[in-house]
Amino acid sequence: MSLEEEAKLRVSHRECLSLLDGAGIRYQVGQPLEQRDVFYDFPDGRLARADVALRIRVEPGRTLITYKGPRVYSGGVKTRLELEGEPGSPEALEALRAVGIQPECEDVEKSLRLAGLIPIVEVRKVRTPLLLEGSDLHIYLDRVEGLGEFVEVEGPKEKVREFIVKLNLVDRSVRETYAEMLIRRPR
Repeated sequence: MSLEEEAKLRVSHRECLSLLDGAGIRYQVGQPLEQRDVFYDFPDGRLARADVALRIRVEPGRTLITYKGPRVYSGGVKTRLELEGEPGSPEALEALRAVGIQPECEDVEKSLRLAGLIPIVEVRKVRTPLLLEGSDLHIYLDRVEGLGEFVEVEGPKEKVREFIVKLNLVDRSVRETYAEMLIRRPR
């Protein structure tokens, strides 16, 4: 069990890198990784109404089941409980139990269907890690299909806040998740 503390910024990758250069922050760009996130809810939308999310993330060589608790959003930084693990792990079972699911079989998606959950939205993105010299922040350049470019900054809340203030990006922080943005975008 952990707290996720992050800022999701609506800023182009080019602009972000330019701001880092201008601030004298040294960085290395990592290898891009394709991710497919499928979010589930009950047909009545009770998870969304409770401001929680259940996601299955698939990336090369790995699948993760994630539960995200209700958000607290302050000063451009979002904080929420996050339970995450590979299928069958104690963390994944805890994530499923958090939404009232006791897996009935090894196939997680089948267990979700049997429990009455349905896929609500799929988020496809290419995530490129950005490694900052001397920093324990986790920064990702995300290119989200259907939404464009974003930057995510994860780490201790105060350090995330300090970072986005330093780069003058507080007003570019977005409260919504990629899934919510995709659901709400005009068709």
